Amino acid sequence: MLIEWDRVPRSSAILLAILAHFLVASLIFLSWSAGKVRILPQEYKSAQTISGAAQLAYNSKSPQPYAGPAHIRRKMRPMRVPENGSAAQVAAAQTLRTQAKQATAAITMSLRFRQIYGFSPNYDYQLAVQTRGEIPPIPADEVPPHFQQYVIVEVTIDIDGRVAEARIVAGLVPPTIERTLLSAIREFKYSPAKRDGVPIPSQRDIVIRIPS
Repeated sequence: MLIEWDRVPRSSAILLAILAHFLVASLIFLSWSAGKVRILPQEYKSAQTISGAAQLAYNSKSPQPYAGPAHIRRKMRPMRVPENGSAAQVAAAQTLRTQAKQATAAITMSLRFRQIYGFSPNYDYQLAVQTRGEIPPIPADEVPPHFQQYVIVEVTIDIDGRVAEARIVAGLVPPTIERTLLSAIREFKYSPAKRDGVPIPSQRDIVIRIPS
């Protein structure tokens, strides 16, 4: 039986295909990165100076009792500007939130690329790590009978590892429990996220089951 050697892929052809695949993936990642707004570390500090006093609270509505666990659907709620907040503080909070959102998207993309290819082609990112703080327990006697709910709290972390903002973005709980949870989370401390060793703002979600 004769073997048709022309149909057998050579090692050079396999290597060329691997390099082509890598090149395409790199171009896709770089084009995605180029489309994002690049934020320099010094721009973080401009919003950092007043971010601690610019914690915004959202306008919550009275929740309805739930007969059982509900499917969580993430939905941004309208923000209410604090009465004692100046225009500069509000602008700083919005800027910090935007920067943190962009940085978190870049971190996520970089980690996914590293999982697939084993390295990061652009920056070396590190996730924010919580170093202090606990979610307060919510016993069943503090909620209506048969009440069961999951909530997602979006936490914005500044370059010093402080919680600049915490707000519920999914799920409904009574106002008293809402205040208890957010007050505790705003006292959390983190080792901030980093890009090539330089602290950057970031966001993370905390999923909480009520009652706990």
